[in-house]
Amino acid sequence: MRNFLIYGILSAALGVSEPAAAASTVATPQLNARIVSEQAVVRPGETLTLALDQRMAASWHTYWRNPGDSGQAPKINWHLPEGATAGPLQWPTPDRVPFGPLVN
Repeated sequence: MRNFLIYGILSAALGVSEPAAAASTVATPQLNARIVSEQAVVRPGETLTLALDQRMAASWHTYWRNPGDSGQAPKINWHLPEGATAGPLQWPTPDRVPFGPLVN
């Protein structure tokens, strides 16, 4: 089981303090994914870092921002409260995954 993290920056401009990111898990036989927050509450004007924690079944993987010889980079479609903005994704150093004559 591999654990890949994709980081995003969420700049909050909310008028009241709200839970930053409720634990929300998506589960399939191949993948469990959830958004993880570095803090429980974000206040107006603060910056919050979120991570996408993906736990995959054996032989499954995800791609990096440059997906290699095949594949597609992950994307996040944010549904943000009014006044909040999402910055660019931050990517950790990827692992190379050989696939026949290709490298992902």
